[in-house]
Amino acid sequence: MQSWNYAELFKILDGKASDVGVQIKKLSPVYTSQRCSKCGYTRKDNRNGKIFTCKHCGNTMDADMNASVNLSLPLREISFGNRHQYDNNVGFYWNIDGKEPIVLYVKQN
Repeated sequence: MQSWNYAELFKILDGKASDVGVQIKKLSPVYTSQRCSKCGYTRKDNRNGKIFTCKHCGNTMDADMNASVNLSLPLREISFGNRHQYDNNVGFYWNIDGKEPIVLYVKQN
């Protein structure tokens, strides 16, 4: 599998899934390993290797499990332009509010 590229792998998986009536959906993994699945606070240094520890609420769990929970939530995708508009040094909240995926910066004291 290491020699397959992502597009090839998805095409094979999608073909096998549709053969048995299962729908596959591509999800953007952007920020899912940095976003706290409990409070929505998103910051690069929330993740340290295999451990996720939220700098806001203290939620600690396996980093891959945290990202998986985020992928299961109905989070709106953050566009390329929107991602680069916000500096993740301070962190931001990525909530499910039905309006904007990125809510105001978290202010540093």
